[in-house]
Amino acid sequence: MTEAYPRARRQELRRWPGTLGLLIFMPLALTGCAWLAQHQGALVLMGAFLAMLVLTVAWAMCGAGPGACVAVFGFAFMLFVGPAMGDYVLNHRGVRHGAVIGDVSTYWKKHGDGRACTVVATDTAKSDAY
Repeated sequence: MTEAYPRARRQELRRWPGTLGLLIFMPLALTGCAWLAQHQGALVLMGAFLAMLVLTVAWAMCGAGPGACVAVFGFAFMLFVGPAMGDYVLNHRGVRHGAVIGDVSTYWKKHGDGRACTVVATDTAKSDAY
């Protein structure tokens, strides 16, 4: 009986590296998955697959009850972190445009109204309008 307690204590101490790794790695991995899910094409599927893999590992390490909470909070984390990362990058790098719309007008044609716009190039020394 006295020997069972130290053995259980050693098993309990072995779980801490995995738990700490999960607490540190999971938000970083889900941030990367949310970043991938913002793009189009195969990156969305890759981000979703990686997120499901990370959440499944977290579920298995936490158990069924807490694992469900981890999965729900992880999914909600991805919903908010992806757009926030996109906004941060746009604010940090800025938005670059080669041209801007200078004027929008409508005109009448035979089969209905037509629309036209004037585009002004901003990436040249002399700004030409098209």
